[in-house]
Amino acid sequence: MAAFWSAAAFVDSALIANLGDAPENLVQPGGANYDWSVLHHNLEISGLASHPLPPDLLQVRLAAPFANHVAADRSYAAVAYILRTTQGGGHWIALLPPSSLGLQAGETVAAVLCDSLQPAPYVLTFAEAEDLLTACALEGVRADAGFGHDLTWGAFLISAQGQALD
Repeated sequence: MAAFWSAAAFVDSALIANLGDAPENLVQPGGANYDWSVLHHNLEISGLASHPLPPDLLQVRLAAPFANHVAADRSYAAVAYILRTTQGGGHWIALLPPSSLGLQAGETVAAVLCDSLQPAPYVLTFAEAEDLLTACALEGVRADAGFGHDLTWGAFLISAQGQALD
């Protein structure tokens, strides 16, 4: 279910879509959310959807982070979270379900945290995953995240394409 891209393919896809004129211009640390445009584009061509999660919606998901997301008249199967943090002028991390590592979900294994700055993913307990998402929601309130052009903090639910509700 998980899609993996090489850095070159990720960048080439964005350049082909005219999101930038050179690889070094695809990310603007500390500036605009241009890197979100590149990431969003690659998610879309992989058949995935992204949903901005302001702090109040993120808090609603704490009890069951990987439950389906319902919006308007559609249901979306949650596959991951992508979180924008403020360190180093802006950094992206991913939170995946335990099944991404072939693990069974439970109290001691609730999510997998992936960070490109770390050599291996971290397996999080339910309490740790809840703490991480709570911290993200609190940071979102502090940052007054508007999911606009200058995105310094953000939480996005990544899902499969939605299915119409009957």
